[in-house]
Amino acid sequence: MTERHITFIGAGKLASSLIGGLLSAGYSVDALSATHPKAERREHIESLFGIQTSEDNNAFIHKADAVVLAVKPHVLPAVLLDIGDDIRTHKPLVISLAAGVRLPKLTKMLGEDVPVVRCMPNTPALVSSGASGLVAADGVAEDLCDLAESIMRAVGVSVWVRDEHELDVVTVLSGGGPAYVFLLMQAFEKAAAKAGLADNKAHLLFTQTVLGSAHLAMETQLAYDDLIKQVASKGGTTEQALAVLQDAKIDTLIDNAVEAALTRAQQLAKED
Repeated sequence: MTERHITFIGAGKLASSLIGGLLSAGYSVDALSATHPKAERREHIESLFGIQTSEDNNAFIHKADAVVLAVKPHVLPAVLLDIGDDIRTHKPLVISLAAGVRLPKLTKMLGEDVPVVRCMPNTPALVSSGASGLVAADGVAEDLCDLAESIMRAVGVSVWVRDEHELDVVTVLSGGGPAYVFLLMQAFEKAAAKAGLADNKAHLLFTQTVLGSAHLAMETQLAYDDLIKQVASKGGTTEQALAVLQDAKIDTLIDNAVEAALTRAQQLAKED
Protein backbone atom coordinates (compact mmCIF):
# COMPACT_ATOMS: atom_id res chain seq x y z
CA MET A 1 0.00 0.00 0.00
CA THR A 2 1.29 3.45 -0.94
CA GLU A 3 0.97 5.46 2.23
CA ARG A 4 -0.21 9.00 2.36
CA HIS A 5 0.32 11.12 5.41
CA ILE A 6 -2.80 11.92 7.41
CA THR A 7 -2.81 14.49 10.17
CA PHE A 8 -5.64 15.03 12.62
CA ILE A 9 -6.45 18.49 13.94
CA GLY A 10 -7.97 17.49 17.24
CA ALA A 11 -7.22 14.23 19.01
CA GLY A 12 -10.44 13.44 20.87
CA LYS A 13 -12.31 10.15 20.97
CA LEU A 14 -13.36 10.09 17.31
CA ALA A 15 -9.89 10.99 16.05
CA SER A 16 -8.45 8.34 18.36
CA SER A 17 -10.83 5.74 16.91
CA LEU A 18 -9.85 6.71 13.37
CA ILE A 19 -6.14 6.56 14.19
CA GLY A 20 -6.55 3.12 15.74
CA GLY A 21 -8.59 1.94 12.76
CA LEU A 22 -6.03 3.19 10.25
CA LEU A 23 -3.18 1.52 12.12
CA SER A 24 -5.17 -1.73 12.16
CA ALA A 25 -5.73 -1.31 8.40
CA GLY A 26 -1.98 -1.25 7.83
CA TYR A 27 -0.93 2.38 8.09
CA SER A 28 2.45 2.89 9.75
CA VAL A 29 2.89 5.18 12.74
CA ASP A 30 5.02 7.45 10.54
CA ALA A 31 2.06 8.08 8.22
CA LEU A 32 -0.16 9.52 10.97
CA SER A 33 0.08 12.57 13.20
CA ALA A 34 -2.22 14.60 15.43
CA THR A 35 -2.47 17.94 17.19
CA HIS A 36 -4.21 18.85 20.41
CA PRO A 37 -3.96 21.81 22.82
CA LYS A 38 -3.75 19.68 25.97
CA ALA A 39 -0.44 18.03 26.83
CA GLU A 40 -2.04 15.12 28.68
CA ARG A 41 -4.13 14.23 25.64
CA ARG A 42 -1.10 14.37 23.36
CA GLU A 43 0.85 12.16 25.74
CA HIS A 44 -2.04 9.70 25.81
CA ILE A 45 -2.19 9.51 22.00
CA GLU A 46 1.59 9.11 21.74
CA SER A 47 1.69 6.32 24.31
CA LEU A 48 -1.35 4.56 22.85
CA PHE A 49 -0.40 4.67 19.17
CA GLY A 50 3.24 5.80 18.91
CA ILE A 51 2.46 8.58 16.43
CA GLN A 52 3.81 12.13 16.46
CA THR A 53 1.73 14.85 18.11
CA SER A 54 2.05 18.60 18.53
CA GLU A 55 0.35 21.54 20.19
CA ASP A 56 0.82 23.48 16.94
CA ASN A 57 -2.00 22.86 14.44
CA ASN A 58 0.35 23.73 11.58
CA ALA A 59 3.11 21.33 12.62
CA PHE A 60 2.37 18.56 10.10
CA ILE A 61 0.41 20.27 7.33
CA HIS A 62 3.50 20.68 5.14
CA LYS A 63 3.77 16.90 4.75
CA ALA A 64 0.08 15.98 4.97
CA ASP A 65 -1.85 14.49 2.06
CA ALA A 66 -5.03 14.74 4.13
CA VAL A 67 -5.96 16.94 7.08
CA VAL A 68 -8.86 15.69 9.17
CA LEU A 69 -10.65 18.44 11.09
CA ALA A 70 -11.79 16.55 14.18
CA VAL A 71 -12.85 19.54 16.27
CA LYS A 72 -16.17 20.87 17.58
CA PRO A 73 -18.14 23.11 15.19
CA HIS A 74 -17.85 26.18 17.45
CA VAL A 75 -14.04 25.80 17.48
CA LEU A 76 -13.68 25.24 13.74
CA PRO A 77 -13.64 28.89 12.55
CA ALA A 78 -10.69 29.72 14.81
CA VAL A 79 -8.89 26.56 13.70
CA LEU A 80 -9.42 27.43 10.02
CA LEU A 81 -8.02 30.91 10.59
CA ASP A 82 -5.00 29.34 12.29
CA ILE A 83 -4.20 26.79 9.57
CA GLY A 84 -5.61 28.59 6.52
CA ASP A 85 -2.32 29.95 5.14
CA ASP A 86 -0.55 26.59 5.33
CA ILE A 87 -3.55 24.79 3.85
CA ARG A 88 -3.67 27.20 0.90
CA THR A 89 0.07 26.79 0.35
CA HIS A 90 0.24 22.99 0.44
CA LYS A 91 -3.37 22.16 -0.62
CA PRO A 92 -3.89 18.82 1.13
CA LEU A 93 -7.28 17.16 1.09
CA VAL A 94 -9.29 18.63 3.97
CA ILE A 95 -11.89 16.37 5.60
CA SER A 96 -14.24 18.13 8.02
CA LEU A 97 -16.04 16.11 10.69
CA ALA A 98 -17.67 19.23 12.17
CA ALA A 99 -21.45 18.86 12.09
CA GLY A 100 -23.40 21.65 10.45
CA VAL A 101 -20.47 23.58 8.93
CA ARG A 102 -21.24 23.51 5.23
CA LEU A 103 -19.02 23.34 2.19
CA PRO A 104 -19.48 26.97 1.06
CA LYS A 105 -18.20 28.20 4.42
CA LEU A 106 -15.31 25.75 4.42
CA THR A 107 -14.20 26.62 0.89
CA LYS A 108 -14.64 30.34 1.53
CA MET A 109 -12.32 30.18 4.53
CA LEU A 110 -9.78 27.78 3.00
CA GLY A 111 -9.84 28.75 -0.66
CA GLU A 112 -11.83 27.56 -3.67
CA ASP A 113 -8.90 25.50 -4.99
CA VAL A 114 -8.45 23.51 -1.77
CA PRO A 115 -10.08 20.04 -2.04
CA VAL A 116 -12.66 19.71 0.74
CA VAL A 117 -14.86 16.80 1.83
CA ARG A 118 -17.50 16.95 4.55
CA CYS A 119 -18.21 13.83 6.58
CA MET A 120 -21.03 13.00 8.98
CA PRO A 121 -19.93 10.13 11.22
CA ASN A 122 -21.90 8.76 14.16
CA THR A 123 -21.01 7.70 17.68
CA PRO A 124 -20.72 3.94 16.96
CA ALA A 125 -17.55 4.92 15.09
CA LEU A 126 -16.04 5.01 18.58
CA VAL A 127 -16.30 1.21 18.62
CA SER A 128 -15.43 0.74 14.91
CA SER A 129 -19.09 0.25 13.96
CA GLY A 130 -19.80 3.64 12.45
CA ALA A 131 -21.98 4.68 9.53
CA SER A 132 -20.74 7.82 7.78
CA GLY A 133 -21.98 9.98 4.95
CA LEU A 134 -19.57 11.89 2.70
CA VAL A 135 -20.02 14.79 0.28
CA ALA A 136 -17.28 16.46 -1.76
CA ALA A 137 -16.94 20.04 -2.90
CA ASP A 138 -16.89 20.63 -6.64
CA GLY A 139 -13.71 19.56 -8.38
CA VAL A 140 -12.31 17.14 -5.78
CA ALA A 141 -10.31 14.50 -7.66
CA GLU A 142 -11.43 10.88 -7.60
CA ASP A 143 -8.26 9.65 -5.89
CA LEU A 144 -8.80 12.15 -3.07
CA CYS A 145 -12.40 11.01 -2.69
CA ASP A 146 -11.06 7.44 -2.45
CA LEU A 147 -8.64 8.58 0.25
CA ALA A 148 -11.44 10.23 2.26
CA GLU A 149 -13.57 7.11 1.98
CA SER A 150 -10.72 4.83 3.05
CA ILE A 151 -10.14 6.95 6.16
CA MET A 152 -13.78 6.74 7.26
CA ARG A 153 -13.99 3.04 6.46
CA ALA A 154 -11.38 2.49 9.15
CA VAL A 155 -14.23 2.82 11.68
CA GLY A 156 -17.21 1.37 9.81
CA VAL A 157 -19.15 1.81 6.58
CA SER A 158 -19.41 4.99 4.53
CA VAL A 159 -21.54 6.20 1.63
CA TRP A 160 -21.25 9.16 -0.75
CA VAL A 161 -24.18 11.51 -1.20
CA ARG A 162 -24.81 13.97 -4.02
CA ASP A 163 -25.24 17.18 -2.05
CA GLU A 164 -25.56 18.68 1.40
CA HIS A 165 -29.33 18.21 1.52
CA GLU A 166 -28.71 14.47 1.31
CA LEU A 167 -26.06 14.85 4.00
CA ASP A 168 -28.75 16.44 6.18
CA VAL A 169 -30.78 13.25 5.73
CA VAL A 170 -27.70 11.22 6.67
CA THR A 171 -27.34 13.42 9.76
CA VAL A 172 -30.92 12.62 10.75
CA LEU A 173 -30.71 8.92 9.89
CA SER A 174 -27.29 7.68 10.98
CA GLY A 175 -25.98 10.72 12.84
CA GLY A 176 -29.00 10.91 15.13
CA GLY A 177 -29.94 7.26 14.64
CA PRO A 178 -28.13 5.90 17.72
CA ALA A 179 -30.23 8.18 19.95
CA TYR A 180 -33.46 6.86 18.41
CA VAL A 181 -32.30 3.27 18.86
CA PHE A 182 -31.26 3.93 22.47
CA LEU A 183 -34.67 5.47 23.18
CA LEU A 184 -36.38 2.39 21.78
CA MET A 185 -34.09 0.09 23.75
CA GLN A 186 -34.76 2.03 26.93
CA ALA A 187 -38.54 1.82 26.42
CA PHE A 188 -38.52 -1.94 25.83
CA GLU A 189 -36.19 -2.57 28.76
CA LYS A 190 -38.44 -0.54 31.05
CA ALA A 191 -41.46 -2.50 29.83
CA ALA A 192 -39.64 -5.79 30.44
CA ALA A 193 -38.67 -4.69 33.95
CA LYS A 194 -42.28 -3.65 34.63
CA ALA A 195 -43.38 -7.11 33.49
CA GLY A 196 -41.04 -8.73 36.01
CA LEU A 197 -37.66 -9.23 34.32
CA ALA A 198 -34.66 -7.90 36.27
CA ASP A 199 -33.15 -4.71 34.81
CA ASN A 200 -29.71 -6.21 34.23
CA LYS A 201 -31.15 -9.22 32.41
CA ALA A 202 -33.43 -7.04 30.27
CA HIS A 203 -30.48 -4.84 29.32
CA LEU A 204 -28.24 -7.74 28.34
CA LEU A 205 -30.93 -9.51 26.35
CA PHE A 206 -32.19 -6.47 24.46
CA THR A 207 -28.79 -4.97 23.63
CA GLN A 208 -27.77 -8.34 22.20
CA THR A 209 -31.10 -8.58 20.37
CA VAL A 210 -30.54 -5.20 18.70
CA LEU A 211 -26.96 -6.14 17.80
CA GLY A 212 -28.02 -9.51 16.43
CA SER A 213 -30.94 -8.05 14.47
CA ALA A 214 -28.70 -5.48 12.79
CA HIS A 215 -26.17 -8.19 11.99
CA LEU A 216 -28.88 -10.41 10.51
CA ALA A 217 -30.20 -7.58 8.34
CA MET A 218 -26.68 -6.74 7.09
CA GLU A 219 -25.71 -10.35 6.39
CA THR A 220 -28.92 -11.58 4.72
CA GLN A 221 -29.82 -8.35 2.84
CA LEU A 222 -33.47 -9.41 3.12
CA ALA A 223 -36.27 -6.87 3.00
CA TYR A 224 -37.51 -5.76 6.42
CA ASP A 225 -40.95 -7.26 5.72
CA ASP A 226 -39.34 -10.65 5.13
CA LEU A 227 -37.27 -10.36 8.29
CA ILE A 228 -40.37 -9.46 10.26
CA LYS A 229 -42.21 -12.49 8.88
CA GLN A 230 -39.38 -14.72 10.10
CA VAL A 231 -40.14 -13.59 13.66
CA ALA A 232 -43.89 -12.85 13.74
CA SER A 233 -45.82 -16.10 13.36
CA LYS A 234 -49.54 -15.97 12.60
CA GLY A 235 -51.58 -15.43 15.77
CA GLY A 236 -48.46 -15.28 17.94
CA THR A 237 -47.20 -12.87 20.59
CA THR A 238 -45.02 -10.80 18.24
CA GLU A 239 -47.93 -10.25 15.86
CA GLN A 240 -49.95 -8.83 18.75
CA ALA A 241 -47.16 -6.45 19.74
CA LEU A 242 -46.70 -5.30 16.15
CA ALA A 243 -50.42 -4.64 15.85
CA VAL A 244 -50.24 -2.28 18.84
CA LEU A 245 -47.31 -0.41 17.29
CA GLN A 246 -49.09 -0.16 13.93
CA ASP A 247 -52.33 1.04 15.56
CA ALA A 248 -50.26 3.78 17.23
CA LYS A 249 -49.15 4.79 13.70
CA ILE A 250 -45.46 4.32 14.42
CA ASP A 251 -44.60 4.96 10.75
CA THR A 252 -46.28 8.38 10.88
CA LEU A 253 -44.59 9.18 14.18
CA ILE A 254 -41.15 8.39 12.79
CA ASP A 255 -41.88 10.32 9.58
CA ASN A 256 -42.80 13.37 11.67
CA ALA A 257 -39.65 12.99 13.74
CA VAL A 258 -37.44 12.87 10.64
CA GLU A 259 -39.22 15.90 9.17
CA ALA A 260 -38.69 17.87 12.39
CA ALA A 261 -34.98 17.04 12.41
CA LEU A 262 -34.58 18.00 8.74
CA THR A 263 -36.36 21.30 9.34
CA ARG A 264 -33.99 22.05 12.19
CA ALA A 265 -30.98 21.15 10.02
CA GLN A 266 -32.13 23.64 7.40
CA GLN A 267 -32.65 26.33 10.05
CA LEU A 268 -29.13 25.79 11.38
CA ALA A 269 -27.74 26.03 7.84
CA LYS A 270 -29.42 29.42 7.37
CA GLU A 271 -28.11 30.63 10.75
CA ASP A 272 -24.61 29.52 9.74
